[in-house]
Amino acid sequence: GRYVSISDFVRESVRDKLRAINVVKVRGDISYKEAYPHEVVEDLELDYDLVWQITEELKAEKMLEVIE
Repeated sequence: GRYVSISDFVRESVRDKLRAINVVKVRGDISYKEAYPHEVVEDLELDYDLVWQITEELKAEKMLEVIE
């Protein structure tokens, strides 16, 4: 009783599935040898505070070094 027809049900089901899809962009052209947090934010479309927190943790664990 909620849908007018089977086509209406299928259409709504497809819309629900499309809303649930997460789009992931994969970039292969980013160098890991030299990257700046603002570039990571822009290139990977990530939250700046999150990237800053991750870089600070990596520096503390000596997995990332600052090049002046």
